[in-house]
Amino acid sequence: FCGDGRAKPLFSGLSSWTNRKRTGNDVGASVSVSSEMRLTMSKKAFLSNERNKQALINLLSQEMSKAGISVAHAKGDADNKICKMACASAVRQPTAVVAEDTDVFQLLTHHASPTDFNLYMITAKQNVCITTLSKRLDPLLTKNLLFLHAVSGCDTTSRPFGIGKVGVLKKYAALENSAFTFMLPTSSKSDIEKEGERALLIMYGCATALSLSSARFDRFQAKVATSAGYVPPEKLPPTVDAGRFHSLRTYHQVQTWRGNNLPPENWGWSASPSGLVERSSSGAALENNPL
Repeated sequence: FCGDGRAKPLFSGLSSWTNRKRTGNDVGASVSVSSEMRLTMSKKAFLSNERNKQALINLLSQEMSKAGISVAHAKGDADNKICKMACASAVRQPTAVVAEDTDVFQLLTHHASPTDFNLYMITAKQNVCITTLSKRLDPLLTKNLLFLHAVSGCDTTSRPFGIGKVGVLKKYAALENSAFTFMLPTSSKSDIEKEGERALLIMYGCATALSLSSARFDRFQAKVATSAGYVPPEKLPPTVDAGRFHSLRTYHQVQTWRGNNLPPENWGWSASPSGLVERSSSGAALENNPL
């Protein structure tokens, strides 16, 4: 919503990975969507089908356009476009974004200018003045927020087991060097793998360890010495291979948010008939280092 009270809805098409992450593997049947139809299945089942979701978006867009409401569409995830449109509007007038997505909140906080008109995010539970928030936060934190959010888990990156987002945000100063590398559009894969491993070591409280392998082994020994039973592998830092793929996907997401469209197949994703899927750790790496 802009300062003059006008609303501009913006619809997006979620990636196949994001849709599966949110809805699971249960996909509802495709149905013929029209303004007269009555839905006979649950909302979750209906929206889990990407064809149903797109058909509903098209129908809503048509009806809003007929009513004189300006509608915009974005290819893929619209979060970045939403934030750019909102920040551009806030230069001229107070602006509010109505959304529930955490990614939108992080992007708005990163991009908001303290010298612009107030920029708000309105959710079902609360209203937040993003402009006021950005003024109170350390500029280093807001500068590196895209990396901190992606590396700790977002719509397209998995959350490292046992690592909370608040804990990662509190370590923003220690993660500054890694964040700098991930924010650069020209970083090489080797740079990303190196700084991604260093970031994961800091996140898991193993900053003095030389590698994820040594940190994983040391943590395993410590847990065996104090545990009376089985030590779940998920309680350990990730393997080097898992950390590598997580770092590549994190970089891809950060650059996507920054408007740099990199080939996802080169950054931790594989193409499948149903869309993009996460690359898994290689068997060779697991055989060489079972811990």
